[in-house]
Amino acid sequence: MVKENTTRKARKTVKLSSPFKAALMLAVCIFFFAFAAQAQTVRANIPFAFVAGDRMLPAGQYTINLDSRSGLVQIQPGEDLPLFLSARNCQFGVSEDRGSLVFHKYGESYFLRRVKTSATREGYEFIPTRGEKDAARKSGTFEVAMVTTYDK
Repeated sequence: MVKENTTRKARKTVKLSSPFKAALMLAVCIFFFAFAAQAQTVRANIPFAFVAGDRMLPAGQYTINLDSRSGLVQIQPGEDLPLFLSARNCQFGVSEDRGSLVFHKYGESYFLRRVKTSATREGYEFIPTRGEKDAARKSGTFEVAMVTTYDK
């Protein structure tokens, strides 16, 4: 009969000291508050279906969160899952009291191009997708549609 060698390794548990826990919690809180301070939220009622990124979205009520540090824009269509898009900073010519969403319309298709928050000239611009480039090539011209946003 062969005897199996069974050895158990002792597990070490690391207990965090109270000052360390407090410092860790403080660091986490500071991180989340810093992120929240950089994020801006606007809402819009978009009266037409449109393309954002590679996703077709229906007309309706939208919440848009903008994170100036990461350049991420979160588009929340009502109760559906949010869409996250990468955007680059851009400057609008005029500072208005209200924010706006700018769409390029090729034929019957609308493409989200820019998002601007209220009371600032700064905004975010989306890089044209392959779908938008194809629509632009087929159409040859485009119209600009603007939807005004409102704060929470």
